[in-house]
Amino acid sequence: MENSPLASAIFLIASCISVACILAMAVLLAKKKDERRAYIIMKASASTLYVAAALFLLDSVLAAFELGIGFTSFSALTMICIIYAVAFAFFKRKYGD
Repeated sequence: MENSPLASAIFLIASCISVACILAMAVLLAKKKDERRAYIIMKASASTLYVAAALFLLDSVLAAFELGIGFTSFSALTMICIIYAVAFAFFKRKYGD
């Protein structure tokens, strides 16, 4: 199977987004902790866990019926990073920081 330029570009963009999200999470978690910030991080982490668990459960059920697309480790990490970034931004806006 030959690699297409479009597939390579999509992979490169997804890689950049994933690295940016991972770095953003590291910076956000390294900042000075106060109770409100710890609460925002806890809510974002819990939301990410619930969504990721639901997606993996859905994929497992679909795979049982041979309908699942399956997640690679890279796509799963990218998905979790993006979900965390969105959840953190939502709770940061909701509770202020």
